[in-house]
Amino acid sequence: MTKFNLGIGISVAFACAILPASAQYTAIVNPAVQYQTLEGWGTSLSWFANGVGSWPEPVRSNLVDSLFAAPPDGLGLTYARYNIGGGDCPSCKTIPYPHNVPGYQPAANAPYDWTADASQRWVAKRAYADGAVFLEAQSNSAPWWMTITGSSTGGVKGVPNISGAYTGSNKGSFADYLATVVGHFQSDYGLTFRALDPTNEPDEAWWTYQNIKQEGCAFAPEDEQSVIKSLASLLPGHSPLTHVVGMDAYNLNHALARLANYSSATMDAITEVNTHTYAGNNRAELAAATAAAGKRMVMSEWGSSDISGKDISREITRDMTNMKPAAWAIWQPDWPGLVKIDYKAYTFSKNKAYYVFANYTHFIRPGYIFVAINDNNSLAAYDQRSQALTIVTTNWKLASQSVTYQLSNFHELGTNAQGYQTSATQDLAAIGTVRISIGSFTATLPPNSVTSWVISKAVYAPSAKSHNDSSFLYSGSNCGSTWCSTKQKGAYRGDYHWSSQPESYYTLTFFGTQARVYGSRANDRGIASFSVDGGAETDVDLYATSRTDNELIYATPSLPPGPHSLKVRVSGLKNANATNVIVQADRVDVVP
Repeated sequence: MTKFNLGIGISVAFACAILPASAQYTAIVNPAVQYQTLEGWGTSLSWFANGVGSWPEPVRSNLVDSLFAAPPDGLGLTYARYNIGGGDCPSCKTIPYPHNVPGYQPAANAPYDWTADASQRWVAKRAYADGAVFLEAQSNSAPWWMTITGSSTGGVKGVPNISGAYTGSNKGSFADYLATVVGHFQSDYGLTFRALDPTNEPDEAWWTYQNIKQEGCAFAPEDEQSVIKSLASLLPGHSPLTHVVGMDAYNLNHALARLANYSSATMDAITEVNTHTYAGNNRAELAAATAAAGKRMVMSEWGSSDISGKDISREITRDMTNMKPAAWAIWQPDWPGLVKIDYKAYTFSKNKAYYVFANYTHFIRPGYIFVAINDNNSLAAYDQRSQALTIVTTNWKLASQSVTYQLSNFHELGTNAQGYQTSATQDLAAIGTVRISIGSFTATLPPNSVTSWVISKAVYAPSAKSHNDSSFLYSGSNCGSTWCSTKQKGAYRGDYHWSSQPESYYTLTFFGTQARVYGSRANDRGIASFSVDGGAETDVDLYATSRTDNELIYATPSLPPGPHSLKVRVSGLKNANATNVIVQADRVDVVP
């Protein structure tokens, strides 16, 4: 293991950087500058799931597993977006298969048809079993009988199409429809949606009456906000762990404008901002506005016709660097062209783009923190728990590129970097190791390639606070007048505090730009509610079938430098399989 005594200042790293003569440029990684914590890579289900969910076995399972199964068997996607269909009128022009996602209520005041949409629902269940624990529901249009035109395809000339009679929270409203569906998924199918977005590209005029391509519905800003607030009031009675999000805009500039016009009540009703990145250039501005509002940022949809992987690698690098979303999703597996799907022949095959995406999804996993790297062609992400550093570098030039990776800002390093490469002749191939010497290594990247470097034993330790520190303040009781304290092998410093008393909580004041909470998951753990600086709560389910300790369970958004407060509350809620509602306090890392 290589050890350094260089301090943590970036100026030291620059001074000590060694640039071999053969390298064309140097990429310096600085783990002291940390950004978003990844929650997952994902895809929408929608059309492709409506198509493949009814395929014969084993091909349908093989396709879904190639996306959601853990590496190396699949991409390891953990974020899945389920399309709650509106369903079109019986006399309307038919939306083509597999775009014709059915709704659950075929007519006004009609009973819900829970046998509908069996294909997409099968895929959702399979994805969840594979590890897609970040489930999100979204709607492209209200049911046809809630629209002005009487069709879920859109309004005349693309004008807003939701009828004002259905924008409230009354029984039979659009919000009631969505809340009823997600509540049924939780109670009857065992699928709890973490988030629900009622609109999709609400400010675009291409959702035109009987366009027959797909469902779509423009929303006037006031109607969108009414539905958001109505949903927030209804969800606690149907699916209390599901949060409302907005707004799935097509254009980043439109997303920024809509967000700026949200009322304080609408802003209080949402927990995150979803956006697509098909158009617009205000990534940094939207990220700043989202962070200022105390909301999470998610890039919920992007796609292209490219099958080479060039487009997806460029979009991931651009979005993760400039917008810093916690999760990132494609539109469909065949848009971009990760796979080629023949919906009639029940076959699929992987394109080069599949392996390019795997260069990211296999080696930058949920819980990894994106850190600074001064190279526009690279992303760097660090896992504090396993002390693994991943660097993904693209070279879409026609000539080879030689790069020196400078890692001297780490306190300790392993001796080698393991490489994995996708190129014209390789599909995520293991290319061996490169030796790390004096805190750096140099590698030559072939033309039109994406290379992932995995460096183990990369030690960088931010300031860690123990649950026994005086900065932790406990309210409520379980053992006498305070929280219980238990010895536990594997916990930080061998013990932790815990409570199962609903409404008990602890607070932590810290000075920095982010707090990352570590603790345990077990079969007796409940739902912990996290809030920062008095803002909205984020619920995290701590249940697991087998116990793990000292695991990252929550990270605050990136915060302005300065003093902040973190509150962790025992909600009293739990997963249906959990035996108790315990929430623990163990360790919090503070990023300077």
